[in-house]
Amino acid sequence: MVSIIIPSFNAAATIELAIISVLQQDNDDVEIVVIDGKSTDGTLTILDDISFRVNAGAFGNKLFRYVSETDKGIYDAMNKGIELSRGDWLFFLGADDILLPDFSVACNHLLLNNVVYYCNTFLNKHYRVYDGEFNKFKLSIENISHQTIFYPRSVFSHYKYDLSYKIVADYMLNLNLCMDKAFGFQYIPLVISVYNESGCSNHNLDVEFYDNKFNLIKRILGYKYAIFSSVFDYFHLKFNLICKKQQKKILR
Repeated sequence: MVSIIIPSFNAAATIELAIISVLQQDNDDVEIVVIDGKSTDGTLTILDDISFRVNAGAFGNKLFRYVSETDKGIYDAMNKGIELSRGDWLFFLGADDILLPDFSVACNHLLLNNVVYYCNTFLNKHYRVYDGEFNKFKLSIENISHQTIFYPRSVFSHYKYDLSYKIVADYMLNLNLCMDKAFGFQYIPLVISVYNESGCSNHNLDVEFYDNKFNLIKRILGYKYAIFSSVFDYFHLKFNLICKKQQKKILR
């Protein structure tokens, strides 16, 4: 069974669509666990309605449950979801993201319980697919989208999301897993989700992480990957600054 964990807080505008995209999957061996942070905008009414419909058998044998309590942020909610879920595989979906039909196809590839499987996602703001296989060089500059990753439960016998990182705890998890010989990564070339790009990680920087990124990459992946990451980040920043200047000239 795949447990799909959805952290939420005041997500009434989007969460129903996110959950329905899961409930409409062909794969019935799925449970949805929503970890809500005491929403006040009508989210709980939506969750109650969905719970009633699922329990009435409107969506086959799929399972649904939710809890609503105060938490310490998204990664605290995700850690709670890990503890409450019962599936052999764990998948994390944003309350404003949706799953695509190929999610169910990807589930057929989940064969080894010491492998982290990952796919592709569609970025709705940039209107492009975020895809491709990751190696250490690529992982040193950007993260695998968590809306595409199937973690075997065995991962979370050894790891939890580090709450000292407010935005990039999932990136830190993947960096550490990349170097853990007990686990491997395998790419499945399917687009399985739509990433809304409105979440906090898309608009904020985790200062603690980025202030220490060179040393963290050096410690986890190695010196050459830290150098590569720093050089890439430098030229990426320069390129973005040039693009912004050109845009201003065009708008004048």
